Amino acid sequence: QAASASDKPLEKLKNILSAHLSYASQRKGVSFIVINETLSLKDKSLQGKMLGAIHKYLNKIAEILLEGQKSGLFRKNINTTSGSIAFFGMVQSMVTVWALSGFKHSLNNKNRMQGLFDIYKGGVISR
Repeated sequence: QAASASDKPLEKLKNILSAHLSYASQRKGVSFIVINETLSLKDKSLQGKMLGAIHKYLNKIAEILLEGQKSGLFRKNINTTSGSIAFFGMVQSMVTVWALSGFKHSLNNKNRMQGLFDIYKGGVISR
């Protein structure tokens, strides 16, 4: 849904980042519990469903990266699979640091989010 709020690839990515961080902030650590339980239960069906949801997310990011490449906004030599994993990793690492710090700072901090996004943007924008 966050991606559909814009028709510009860069804005789509920023909207997804903001929505993902907002979602994580509202659920304080629930995703860690779900992932940990899914792994510890060794339930292949449940793990497959979790992986399917993550792949859906990664495919959406890759689709947006491809859209940006086609428009000339993003570098042509970006591997969209790697770019989508890097985006997901950026979000997950920010949430992990936030959780391990006892949820002390806001995940929705505009300066922190913009700084993170600027680094990602710098890697994908065509020069």
